[in-house]
Amino acid sequence: MRYYILSIITISLILSGCITMQKPIDDVYLSEMTSDEAAKLEKMEGEIISQKKDKDITEKNLSIGEQKIRVCKASVSQIQSTKILLQEEEKLYTLSDNTEKLNEVQNKIKECMGRETQAKANLKYNMAKRNEIKALLDVKNSELAVKVAKLDYEKAKIAKKYQSKRPEKFGDDIIDDIKYEDFLNDQTEKLNEKQEKHKETIELLNKAEDELKNTGYEVEQ
Repeated sequence: MRYYILSIITISLILSGCITMQKPIDDVYLSEMTSDEAAKLEKMEGEIISQKKDKDITEKNLSIGEQKIRVCKASVSQIQSTKILLQEEEKLYTLSDNTEKLNEVQNKIKECMGRETQAKANLKYNMAKRNEIKALLDVKNSELAVKVAKLDYEKAKIAKKYQSKRPEKFGDDIIDDIKYEDFLNDQTEKLNEKQEKHKETIELLNKAEDELKNTGYEVEQ
């Protein structure tokens, strides 16, 4: 079951464009690995499965964030529609010299404009939050790709030892573990780039949160 799950994870990473296909290591080349090597691979496989679950949670949070934005946009639209109605009523009471109604509707307009400011700030905050979650998901995907690359690299080293013991069978056609290491380094570099971009979205989110708090709106955590 574990190997099936790992295969699904690798396929999903390839389809999402997170990693490129590496030549899979045949299990027969791992048949002579030591108990320490087997334990190391098992630990790495467990980390990959755990990382996949963590990534799935972030994906769900991103979907929630997208829906929050749609709700916020609808709220802004509703408030603006109410403001238009109130402004038309203000014109009516001004023309009809209805001071009492005019004062009443002007107070409502003031209140409505305050709610509009809050709603727009809340929309900006939720868009920044969505962007932060999206960047975090990129990090999670990249972290997963690094873990898979590490596993492949370790398998490649074990497989190379197996093949090197049989030069008459493999000759010069021995697995080049350096290529797997280079690929791992490439994935690690990409992870660092994703982490830097995520830091930038956190800064923008903090700024949007401060702006929202300044409107008197209580920020949902």
